[in-house]
Amino acid sequence: MSGWVKLHRSSVDSRVFRNKDLWRLWTWILMSVNYRESWADENTKVLPGQMLIGREFVGKALKVKPRTVYDWLKKLELFEMITLKPNNAGTILTVCNWTTYQDCENEIQQRANNEPTTSQQRANNEPTLRKKGKNVKKGKKGKNNSLFVDPDIVEEIYQAYPKKTGKGHALKSIESALKKVDAETLLEAVKEFAEAKRGDDPKYIKNPATWFNAECWKDDRSTWVASRAGPADNSPAAKRERTRQAIIDGGNSLYDEITKNQDDVPEVRKISGSSDFADPLF
Repeated sequence: MSGWVKLHRSSVDSRVFRNKDLWRLWTWILMSVNYRESWADENTKVLPGQMLIGREFVGKALKVKPRTVYDWLKKLELFEMITLKPNNAGTILTVCNWTTYQDCENEIQQRANNEPTTSQQRANNEPTLRKKGKNVKKGKKGKNNSLFVDPDIVEEIYQAYPKKTGKGHALKSIESALKKVDAETLLEAVKEFAEAKRGDDPKYIKNPATWFNAECWKDDRSTWVASRAGPADNSPAAKRERTRQAIIDGGNSLYDEITKNQDDVPEVRKISGSSDFADPLF
């Protein structure tokens, strides 16, 4: 890797500089992002100040665990130094204010005289669209050449789903779903579904594999909260309470029916609740 980037002197006063791990990641990002526009694949444009990443790739480059990479990236995102946007090929990392701190025109000219061609550079970096088996055109189907979806995106979507069960089947279902819908849309739908089901008993929530196989992200989202109460409670205590309430309602209805056409009826106190019954009976 050749060329250079600019670092402002005020960086030494930043929170990132005081954390050696974040500073190492930050400088690696600055030296790794695009210096000119390119295409990761026919659907994914990568602009100057951006790069297509995966936790495994960054972890290998920095010799740290993928989970550690995720935590570090989230901190930089919290500090508003980068943004992270998932898609089917990986995650687009964007350095905030890239053009403000880097002289892009001079940078492009300087690097163009020293670095390999775009195709050579792309071959030396992380593959942006990986495939299982033989190299084939995107969209062509076969036993050994199906598209390989970024596992980091699959895992993030699974973790966002409100029920964690049958993970193996769930991950395969998510991979299949990502061939029908873009990752950002699917992740947004899953997060909204999880919010709608917050507080619900997990046994009344569909298993993740079932949800993704049924393409439930296409559902009318207003229906996701319609069944929040779940099935009727059939515990002994609940049954006793329903019986008690039925007797109360029935007794009051009978009294109203008897007295509705009579003027001279002794005043009788209506049944009002559980205090009118002896506890041993119910």
